[in-house]
Amino acid sequence: MSSTFSGSASPNEAIDPATYQTHGQTTSVGDLLDADGIRFLITPAIRNFSGFTPVGVILVAMVGLGLVEEAGLIGALIRKIVLVAPPKSITFTSTSPSCRASPSVSHASS
Repeated sequence: MSSTFSGSASPNEAIDPATYQTHGQTTSVGDLLDADGIRFLITPAIRNFSGFTPVGVILVAMVGLGLVEEAGLIGALIRKIVLVAPPKSITFTSTSPSCRASPSVSHASS
């Protein structure tokens, strides 16, 4: 489909933000599946990811959680919580997180 529109141009009007005057311009369509198109997609993406601080924090957190999960530390933490919890709160401690995380739990009225 990209080869159908590749090389075509579309005339349109743009507004100059400094003077609020309109002027005609032509927008050309390029192929995003060739080498220049892929370069055009990747180069700004790297700049956007590195310039937007929360994305870096989220990526580091996700990698860290993935390593912790793969190492088995999350399972060990859950076992430790269950072992140290008072016997009266075992049911609440073990079912509360799973009930909140499960999308299949419905609260139908009787």
